Amino acid sequence: MTLHDRNDSPENPRVTAQRRSGLAGARLAAAIILTAGLGLHTAAVLCISFGVQLIPEGTPFANEFPYLGALLTGFLILLNLDIYLRGIRQLLRSAPDMDSLISVSTLGGFAYSLFVLMSQTASAHSLSFFPVVGFTLALTDLGLYAEARAEFDMLQAQTAPVKAVSDSTAGKNQSSSEKGFHFEPPSNAAPDKHTDEPVEKQVPTEDAPKESKIPQPEETLPPASTVTGMAAVAAVLLALAGALVLYFLGAPVSDVLAVASGILIIACPGAIALCRTLPQCIAANTILSSGIRINSQDAIRKASEINTLVIGRSILLDRKKIHITDFLAEGLTDATFFSLAATAEADSYHPIALAINDRALRLHARMLRSSARTEVPGCGVEALAGGASLRVGRGDWIQKQGVRISAELQTRADQLESKGKTVVFVSSNQFAKGLIAFANEPQPEVKKMIKKLQNAGIEPVLMTSDSARTAKALAQELGITEYKAACHHNDRAKEIQLLQAQGKNVALLDTLKHENDAAAAQSDYVIAPGGTSAEAAKSAQITLSHPGLAPLAPFFTLGRKVEKLTRQNYIWAAIGTVLALPVASGIAYSFGGPVLSPPIALLASIPGFFACLINALRLIYD
Repeated sequence: MTLHDRNDSPENPRVTAQRRSGLAGARLAAAIILTAGLGLHTAAVLCISFGVQLIPEGTPFANEFPYLGALLTGFLILLNLDIYLRGIRQLLRSAPDMDSLISVSTLGGFAYSLFVLMSQTASAHSLSFFPVVGFTLALTDLGLYAEARAEFDMLQAQTAPVKAVSDSTAGKNQSSSEKGFHFEPPSNAAPDKHTDEPVEKQVPTEDAPKESKIPQPEETLPPASTVTGMAAVAAVLLALAGALVLYFLGAPVSDVLAVASGILIIACPGAIALCRTLPQCIAANTILSSGIRINSQDAIRKASEINTLVIGRSILLDRKKIHITDFLAEGLTDATFFSLAATAEADSYHPIALAINDRALRLHARMLRSSARTEVPGCGVEALAGGASLRVGRGDWIQKQGVRISAELQTRADQLESKGKTVVFVSSNQFAKGLIAFANEPQPEVKKMIKKLQNAGIEPVLMTSDSARTAKALAQELGITEYKAACHHNDRAKEIQLLQAQGKNVALLDTLKHENDAAAAQSDYVIAPGGTSAEAAKSAQITLSHPGLAPLAPFFTLGRKVEKLTRQNYIWAAIGTVLALPVASGIAYSFGGPVLSPPIALLASIPGFFACLINALRLIYD
């Protein structure tokens, strides 16, 4: 079933996210209306408490007008009942989160406001925290809507139909359905027999792969953090401690409740739900438009911790432009030599085989009939033809099969590899008959992108199965200072582990063969190249929608900026809390100062709110 067939399915995650986004938007609209009503009601109650006659005498239900605030706040709490259920459940499980902090804070303020409402005094009504509770819940709903909308945008981008690349031997390229980029190499590509680098198989048009399914993202992370969970526990403990101290000191019950509810209210700044959610959602939209598909909102946070990027050789080179640069045959004519090589490479569609077959055709070499043929990934290919055992592959592999390589061939191979060329040997029975050298150009602007990564504080590391000479030459050409040579696909997890042992946070950008890829599992962060299949990309945090490294440097820079602004948001939110805590805890009251009132609680939320707003604008316009 294709993605188009699934669009109308009720189980389609994109449809589910769209529905969730719509419900969050409706809840936000309702919360704004109710909060606005609370604001008007509070203003009216304040005017009445100062003697302003707003309600004519004899008006029905005039005496019940103060209770309207409790009713509107009650509707707001019911509107966000899922937050309270999750928050209290997490608190009881000793794993409090953001929902727990919001729950204990707003419920404490609501309970105290009901108490002062029951006191039946006009001045007491002015101490109601109903508008503060409404303001906090409205901002929470705003954060939830932004989060749901970002999740829908990610899913919509990921479920866009993507055409896998299928090039004919004439070299025609098919572009992606979105932006005209070529996907290279696909994750289901077969590994090159000679280099262990994943390559795209060239297949006839009728066998071209169908549209691949794009991986579905993980569940959107809730707007919670360890810090806010600890704040929830601290708020409850501090509120209980403050209330008990005042109670045993003989303070009136009203003062005890005022201190307890004040601490709970002030512990949760109104903008706390926006501190992380708003920067991440804005950054997610920017990232999606840059050609990167996000598999999880947590990908942005984790990207800020990365300082090393391991890059597979196949990501850097344009494998469609691979060509033969040199060859050396011993004791054979050129046509006979390429006849042996082409016979071993018969029926293969990888670029090296195509280059050999093309040269054999141009030399009018006669193909031999082979009776058996075996591919050894990362090493080469062997075949039986004309009573001889033919092999085409890496020098070390051929030697392990008992093949003798002359000193002249080995010297020439070393010279070619020092120039960054890939060398394969051709043997018949136990003797090497010659070698063929291949070269392919780097992806456009790769060197420039490597420099940008380095300027962004990301150290690129080249990882390849080529020899040390070839790896060194390529690394020098691209400006990469560190490289890992002779590193086959199964050995890459160990090399990544060694990098991590040096204190580096490692991201991997390489073609993923399957979901349980060992190198991907070992890495701190996984980047899937364009065209990666859904199964293989499940371990990736992000997926590139086109080849090349262009979007990566801005992505890592943006991730670090988001984390920096998020910390600033939390700091400014905490500043308001710290400044208002002496009033909320009753310390100021014991020295003749005020108790916590709604205006003070709202003022405590202003630093965090403006920090979120200003930093959001910085992300949008920077």
